[in-house]
Amino acid sequence: MKKIISAVSFIGLSTVLTGCDTGVAQAVDVTTEIETIESTIIEKLNTIASQEATLQSEFETTLAEDEDLSTLKDGSATVFENIKTRQTDLDSLTEAAESLKEQSDQLTALDSEELPSEEISTVTDDLTTLNGSLEQFIEQYGTSLAEQETYFQALVEEDATYETLQSGIEQLNEQHTATNDLFIQLDSNLAQLQASRTEAAAALESLEN
Repeated sequence: MKKIISAVSFIGLSTVLTGCDTGVAQAVDVTTEIETIESTIIEKLNTIASQEATLQSEFETTLAEDEDLSTLKDGSATVFENIKTRQTDLDSLTEAAESLKEQSDQLTALDSEELPSEEISTVTDDLTTLNGSLEQFIEQYGTSLAEQETYFQALVEEDATYETLQSGIEQLNEQHTATNDLFIQLDSNLAQLQASRTEAAAALESLEN
């Protein structure tokens, strides 16, 4: 699974403003908060990808070192901790996505003739696209985590067979492919948002001077 792009710095977003709370000042405040949330999203996506990359080796280690699969039976196998960790990160990603939506709504609600309307509109459009991709990812990945846990638990059921092992692996591989496609999509969405926010930040900075 590819690594999501790193957050970049945006021109003028950290500028301290004085005087009245103008539309420009409000826009800068909102975009600064969006930048912080975006960094969290990137961090959580990268952590999820990194943890998933270790799942196969952890499972192979369990099969090699735990002949009777007792750690799968009692839930102490590292694969379960891996799933739990990714679920925690997914929950954090959900919270970040909700916060991003709130900030997007605030940016959309700003009504000031002094704002660079074209640049701000592009940012809000990119935020809408990113939010849509995040919602899709969160729903699909949550389902994938639940099915992974069910699969590892099924391996120690009395009626488990080699077919249980093989069919489960095939299903997990299909999920991985679908999830990886969403990661690529999110990577593109984030890159586009970074580009449009850079332009908006430059336009806002020019209005401050």
